[in-house]
Amino acid sequence: MTETPEAPERDPAERATLQEHVYRKLREALISGCYEPGHVLQVRALAEQFGVSTMPVREAQMRLVAERALQVLPNRAIRVPILDDAETEELYALRMLLETRAGRQAAERFDPAALAALEALQSEMDAAMERPGIDEALHLNAHFHFAIYRAGTTSVSLSVIESLWMMSGPIIRAPLRRGAARLPGSMDKSARTNHRLMIDGLRRGDGDAVAQAIEADLAVALAAFRGCGWPAESDAS
Repeated sequence: MTETPEAPERDPAERATLQEHVYRKLREALISGCYEPGHVLQVRALAEQFGVSTMPVREAQMRLVAERALQVLPNRAIRVPILDDAETEELYALRMLLETRAGRQAAERFDPAALAALEALQSEMDAAMERPGIDEALHLNAHFHFAIYRAGTTSVSLSVIESLWMMSGPIIRAPLRRGAARLPGSMDKSARTNHRLMIDGLRRGDGDAVAQAIEADLAVALAAFRGCGWPAESDAS
């Protein structure tokens, strides 16, 4: 069978723009939990998905490898890392530290317009969780959290939080790996209850209440991963 020829090489400036586009799309997919741990990202499939040649995809993947969001295997395939228990616990400990801090500070800065937008976002997420499929709900969940964090922290902390989400997005996906049509009950309830508590805390300017709801939300996600029976590295090969 004859292979499909590569698209003609683009000039460096255009390729850099395409690479940035692919990078941002992959970054958002990781943050939103589109890939489960161990998922191998096929270069040609991604190039076809994004309508680009393979070069921008490879370059974007290597940027994410440098950020520890992806991993190069001995056979040169690139996959989503499989974290061990200690790494997962540390990841969530760091998230709780930074995200609760951002939530406390957001309570001092959230204005009525931002609050109304956040409530609308949660209503969208509530509706998405009633429909079959989970990708939309996970995407909206990420947008909900980052709407709070952007208001409550600087670009320095925000970039660290984003990096931690790239590593933890697949962990959120892991309990859903068997083709679940909806979020598990504990995660569904947390997304509704704890998100509403965050909104209420922001409305009152109560930073401690916002931080407590964020911590509870993260604890539910971590507990769901612990209980899902995800294979260890040695079992996944």
